[in-house]
Amino acid sequence: MALLALIAIFAGGTASAASTNSSNVVLQVTDYSIIPPAVYLGSSGYVKLTVTNTGQDAASGVTVYYTYSQSSTQLFLSAGDISPSSSEQLTIPFKIPQQVPNGIYLINVDIYYTPSSSTQQRRTSISIPIIVSQHGALEVTTLGSGRSVIAPGETIQLQLAVSNTGGVVNNLIITTPENASFSIEGTTQKSIGNIPSGSSTNATLSLISSSTVPLGQYTIPLIFTYQDASGNTTTQTLYVGPVSILAPSTQFRLSMDPLTPTEVGFQATFQLTLENAGTSPLTAIVDLNSTTAFTPLGITRLYFESIEPNQKVSKNITLGISNSVTAGYYSLPIQVTLGSGTTTTQTVGIFVSATPDVTITAGSSSGNVVMQISNTGNAPIRSVYVTAEPQGFTVSGSTDRFVGTLNVDDFATLSLTPGVSTTAQGNSGKRSVLVTVSFKDSNNLPHVVKKSVDVEYSGSAAAFQASGNRSTNRGVIFGLGWVELIGGAVILVIAYFVYRHFRKRRSVKA
Repeated sequence: MALLALIAIFAGGTASAASTNSSNVVLQVTDYSIIPPAVYLGSSGYVKLTVTNTGQDAASGVTVYYTYSQSSTQLFLSAGDISPSSSEQLTIPFKIPQQVPNGIYLINVDIYYTPSSSTQQRRTSISIPIIVSQHGALEVTTLGSGRSVIAPGETIQLQLAVSNTGGVVNNLIITTPENASFSIEGTTQKSIGNIPSGSSTNATLSLISSSTVPLGQYTIPLIFTYQDASGNTTTQTLYVGPVSILAPSTQFRLSMDPLTPTEVGFQATFQLTLENAGTSPLTAIVDLNSTTAFTPLGITRLYFESIEPNQKVSKNITLGISNSVTAGYYSLPIQVTLGSGTTTTQTVGIFVSATPDVTITAGSSSGNVVMQISNTGNAPIRSVYVTAEPQGFTVSGSTDRFVGTLNVDDFATLSLTPGVSTTAQGNSGKRSVLVTVSFKDSNNLPHVVKKSVDVEYSGSAAAFQASGNRSTNRGVIFGLGWVELIGGAVILVIAYFVYRHFRKRRSVKA
């Protein structure tokens, strides 16, 4: 229904004329989609149209003409013939300018065709609106809190620094997700106002935990809503904390704070703190247990001697994080045995992150420069978009590609076809390509990776080779070529005969 409403609004006079004379309607745009769904200033994408022949005759010579808003240049593509009661999918590429008034970018489409039973050319038109937003400009840092350990149902005050890293942030409002374990105390939202580009503001946020929140350590999601440069309402989800939720205890409180990043497949150091919440000195033994996600390294039992009331003692521990887990929260059971002999188990929640990593290399194939983009991190990445900027030579054809999702160890390629350049002809040597890769990680956070990759040009527009990325033709074993292996073998043989000669002399002396 929403699609039909948009078509009715933007199709204009042609759709109105068609509705009054159904016999003239042969081709209709029955569906369209915009890829990627989230479109930002300066980005590229494409519109996928579904054109259906609803008439009784074949539509011959189907040609699509399209123009962009703020541009008078008309482009076209040919779709051939479309039979009765059949559909054809057409793809229209676009590139969003850095500035778009009102945040809407229009693509005006005219589809011309001739029914097989007539010689009169006909037209179907539609205007497709694309809502454009700016990239997320906010960052938030937790400056401190009155305490980092609370019980279910208790309140904690967080001191936050909210920064605008570049863009327009007006009428900023902070809320919490529905059905979240934390909510803003006494209200549903906190208004921050405007934050100028390149500046930050401090805010105090009072959060109350749910009485049913599971025990563990949490980074708390907050929703930041504001108006961006295009006047659109932009939403970013950012995380603050961490905050530990422990069961109420009249004797002690246990917390564990990460001192190093907690990443899949790596070691992480934590500060484990035992606080005496009672009225007499506290002695305890703390035992760490292995799980499918965590393995204690080194010390697995900690001794706490005579902690005075209202005092706390901290010790560092190291955990190995399994490389088979994915990003998310995982529980670590910690057993606490008090001096009285009472044993309880505290569960600490630890957030494990997956670090995205992209490797960019260059190769050559049939004179073309081939850029390879590989996901060498430990988590899938999505909305991958690649742009190449040749330096010192020209190319024909596309210089960008929307890849989509790259799983771990997957790769995608972008092939650049060199153009004939009179300035480069005969001038061999190195050229470079500036490659920009933008993507989102498993936490929906955007990343941009830029790398300049060298290629070798031998003086002909069709004679490119990879420079610094080529594999040699000689054999390789354990990272060594045949020359290195033969040289190593000679040294080993000489060392063996020297050893036998030395041993023989010692036997004679004895």
